Amino acid sequence: MDTENQPDNVSQAFASAAEKFRNKTAIIYLGTCFSYGDILEFTENFAASLRKQGVAEGEKVILYIPNSVHWVIAWLGIQRAGAV
Repeated sequence: MDTENQPDNVSQAFASAAEKFRNKTAIIYLGTCFSYGDILEFTENFAASLRKQGVAEGEKVILYIPNSVHWVIAWLGIQRAGAV
């Protein structure tokens, strides 16, 4: 198995998929379609917000929200910010 070109984490894997499928539907939540590009943009914004608030790489972040598209965005954003 070639691991040289494998992403380091789920956030990187999602970003790679979003580059390929930017306009394709990734999630349908309560009748609203979110493309890979939408989710990536929201994820990057959430990660930037965490970093702006002082969340550092390796820092623990608690995610306490119901299962929803918001959970997915927050979880990917936490990963993208380098937190755990």
